[in-house]
Amino acid sequence: MYDFCSDELKTSLDQGRLFKEKAQEEADAKRHGTLKKEDEVKKDGKEDVEMKEEAPLEMYDHTGKRLVGAAAKAELKKRAIAKHDKILYRPHNQGLDTGEYELIAVVTHKGRSADGGHYLGWVHATGDDWIQCDDEYCTVVKT
Repeated sequence: MYDFCSDELKTSLDQGRLFKEKAQEEADAKRHGTLKKEDEVKKDGKEDVEMKEEAPLEMYDHTGKRLVGAAAKAELKKRAIAKHDKILYRPHNQGLDTGEYELIAVVTHKGRSADGGHYLGWVHATGDDWIQCDDEYCTVVKT
């Protein structure tokens, strides 16, 4: 659809996409430990990268309790989901528009006609959790 956008809209989308791409590259570099620092560059302009032994993942929860290993990974995943949800459900017209969207709700129907059958609503809750609603009740569905 990008090809059908006006030049003005393309310029706006390009700014958001470029910002998102740079942020992703920085996050990837940080995660892989390849983030370039000024002191890692030799005088001849070539990088001097030291191989470091990977330390075990360690972090702290909101109460200050030290988390290590699997608990730290679970907390890291929880924080990533919270950050994603904050961006996904931000107020309208805030942030840079990339023209990329995520599905957050679906209505499905099973039956022979629109007047008869069974309708279900699916709404994104958080992370991989969705809320499924029908005429009587709603339940959380983990995917």
